[in-house]
Amino acid sequence: MQPSNPATGFNYLLRGFSLIRRKELRSYVIIPLLINMIIFSVMLWLGIGLYEGLMNQYLPDEGLPMWLPDWTWLEILLTPLRWMAWMLFALAFMLIFFYGFTLVANLIAAPFNDRLSAKVEELLTGERPQESESGSLLSTATSSIMQEINKLGWFASRAIPLLLLFFIPGVNLVAPLLWGVFSAYSLAYEYLDYPMCNHGIAFRHQRSFHRKQRLATIGFGGGVMLIMAIPFVNFAAMPIAVCGASAWWAERLKNRYEG
Repeated sequence: MQPSNPATGFNYLLRGFSLIRRKELRSYVIIPLLINMIIFSVMLWLGIGLYEGLMNQYLPDEGLPMWLPDWTWLEILLTPLRWMAWMLFALAFMLIFFYGFTLVANLIAAPFNDRLSAKVEELLTGERPQESESGSLLSTATSSIMQEINKLGWFASRAIPLLLLFFIPGVNLVAPLLWGVFSAYSLAYEYLDYPMCNHGIAFRHQRSFHRKQRLATIGFGGGVMLIMAIPFVNFAAMPIAVCGASAWWAERLKNRYEG
């Protein structure tokens, strides 16, 4: 087995860009694309309003925040740090926003992402996953949503302690970096779950496999975070990631898992 490489995961995310343009996948891409566009637009509108409110309350452009004493020397000290604090808060808010958006979007689009993943694998290998053949759309939707809820519990058990780091002085300076690594890892888990679940691999069994591909997994998830930050491209982030993860599984990871 070749060593895990971040470039491997990132390159397969780029592969998703070409796959979503294949005519064989268009009917499978359109619904996840529309769901992504609608949810992203709504959450971005809500998120900007919430962010501006928090920043105006805790770090206004002029004067001292209401929670600090009215000391002149404190205002002088705070001024050069204001720009750095804005950048830190902006980065932290962006990471948390993107993570929350991903959870909501994938929960709603899970049944359609399962079918898109299965079609990508069929297109690349000529074989459709057996698990994807069984059941109606309703039964697929039920099992997919239950799987998403199961993942949500795993993510929450790790996200909550990380979020608490933002409130610890000193430690909160590295909290955005830790949250970024966690988000990249979680996003790769999220999207690789679709092809693996189509082969009947439960989420609890997937985690040990991902640990052997840790750097490549972070490379893939980091790429997802990157395209989610690019205006207009972010609307297609979910189907791109599903296609890229499915290609990665079908062409490289499937044989390693079975082997």
